[in-house]
Amino acid sequence: MKIAEFGHKHLYESTGGIEVVVTELVERLAKNGNLVTVFDRGELDKIAEPYPKAPNVRILRVPTLSNSKVNAQIYSLGATLQCLLDDYDVVHVHAEGPSVFIPILKARGKKVVVTIHGLDWQRAKWGRFASAYIHLGERMAARYADRIIVLSDDVKSYFRDVYGRDADLVINGVTVFPTTADNLITPFGLERGNYFLFMGRMVPEKRLDLLVDAYERSGASRKLVIAGELTESAKSMPWYSKAVKNPNIVFTGFAEGELKAQLYSNTHCFVLPSDMEGMSIALLEGLGYGIRVLASDIAENTRIMHGMGHTFASGDVNDLASKLRQIDELPFVRSKEQYDYIRREYNWDKAYAEYYRILEEAARNGRR
Repeated sequence: MKIAEFGHKHLYESTGGIEVVVTELVERLAKNGNLVTVFDRGELDKIAEPYPKAPNVRILRVPTLSNSKVNAQIYSLGATLQCLLDDYDVVHVHAEGPSVFIPILKARGKKVVVTIHGLDWQRAKWGRFASAYIHLGERMAARYADRIIVLSDDVKSYFRDVYGRDADLVINGVTVFPTTADNLITPFGLERGNYFLFMGRMVPEKRLDLLVDAYERSGASRKLVIAGELTESAKSMPWYSKAVKNPNIVFTGFAEGELKAQLYSNTHCFVLPSDMEGMSIALLEGLGYGIRVLASDIAENTRIMHGMGHTFASGDVNDLASKLRQIDELPFVRSKEQYDYIRREYNWDKAYAEYYRILEEAARNGRR
């Protein structure tokens, strides 16, 4: 098949769950002989890094601006228009915002599959206009897309109840690289088993404010590591000003590759305090490394934890502080059973087979 993919930021990045999904999917599509065109964001005010060459993969940068208020809209429109210039068997759109322009694709006879990675208009980081825009994208996906892919039963029920649309549920995979090395974490003053770890985007719904407050209340002896891109928006938040004053709170910056593997492999416990998730790749990774996890008890988290790890009452700083204190007193352990379970049940090859089946059916038959 000839497939177009857009809606992410940059291929081969792990800055967010969408980027991980697109990268894993594109690599497998290309390996299996499909011709894949990926439309990346090409911020005009940034120096673009060269992409690795990959057979059957064509990466096109869509000009846009770094300004977060217009970046995604300009990119999505540009990617949509560029999709009209080639005879793709199917266009695969990721997320709700980029789905706003699906009617343009359908007016030109394109087959369109949308993957809803979460109900993005609910996220706290968006203002009123942005939320309305993203919600519009959701409605366009529900009305015009040939097929809709969702990542959880809750979102599947949501599309059925609100729009009368039947969506396909696909459980994403996870790739982990357990290691006993610690050479990349020691410069941060970290030792095996002596820290709690948050890994992810520093956006409001992740509730880093709650985590920092709870950590300081807990009196935990282990350090708190916050790994992720430290944006100007994050630096402007009150929780950041508090955290940088605490010598036991460590910022590593964005972590990928071997640094990411070492941070996960050596942590005493991974913590995810978020108020909302789609399907957290970071939580799956934590489980996949066989490490302890502590997550908010929202349905999206508890569903993929399957009774493994620990939970706290979402938004409850005292409960989170109490759980951090209790886990701090436990010995450092790893669970091979947990590791094996995640590798077996959350396998990217299984997820790819489902994605491919849906893309192929849409390309062949159109709307179901």
